[in-house]
Amino acid sequence: MDHSADLFGIKFVEVPEGSVLVGSDKGGLVHASERPRYQAKIEDFRVMDSLLTKRQFACIMGEESEDDEPIDSLSWQQIEEMLENFQSELDGDYEVRLPSEAEWLRCKEHLDLNLPVACEEILWDHPHNNNRGAHSDGRPRIDGRADNLMRRYRVSMKSHPTKPGRTFKTQTPVFSPQKDAHFRLLIRKVVDKEAPSVPEEADFAAIFRQEAIFALFIGIIPSFLIPIARGFSNYIYEGWANLLFGGICFSLVTALFWRPRRPTWYIDESEEKLVPRKN
Repeated sequence: MDHSADLFGIKFVEVPEGSVLVGSDKGGLVHASERPRYQAKIEDFRVMDSLLTKRQFACIMGEESEDDEPIDSLSWQQIEEMLENFQSELDGDYEVRLPSEAEWLRCKEHLDLNLPVACEEILWDHPHNNNRGAHSDGRPRIDGRADNLMRRYRVSMKSHPTKPGRTFKTQTPVFSPQKDAHFRLLIRKVVDKEAPSVPEEADFAAIFRQEAIFALFIGIIPSFLIPIARGFSNYIYEGWANLLFGGICFSLVTALFWRPRRPTWYIDESEEKLVPRKN
């Protein structure tokens, strides 16, 4: 891939093959969109170690600029046109695009990437409700359904407005240019083979059993013990329905913020699939 080291005056650095964990194994419902956590094994690629500047964008487009500030406020059509111009200079075995979430995390881990404060970096993936169906080779997650509104958005990484070094995943619309929404370019060999993916369906039976146990021990039983402890034992016969309903509701509220950590899906190369494993 040495041919891609200095195209259009842009410096690309090599990221060697390696693995990265994507998502979160936290059990609370507030983390549901980041589950299940899975291992992505990514082949080597080249990436910009800084955001694309106005000068670099102009060079790719055959124009001139002396401005070295990161470019923003581009429409998705402009980004695609720029990528087409760049792609014309690459061998057919390679593609140029924005990084996927997995690739961006690999870059952050290997290159110690840090976004400037109050900065947003657009990625190549379409937003999804969770990580089910994600491929273990780090390829972008593209939604092929033409009628899905999520195709009007892309995943992005956003830095904290006041705390340097802290980033979180969000999404940005691509139907209108966005101020302070930047991007970097990645060059990777075209992926033309299947890779193991996270199972599409969750184990709903196991989830139901877990929630039934938690509802019993942290919701229903305490709900019935409270009137006994306060000297209103007769109420458990008169108001058992209210106590039962209240205990279940309390258990559901706790599920928003806490549940045991979920298994992480790791690559089992001997069986060529992802398997869950507790950490």
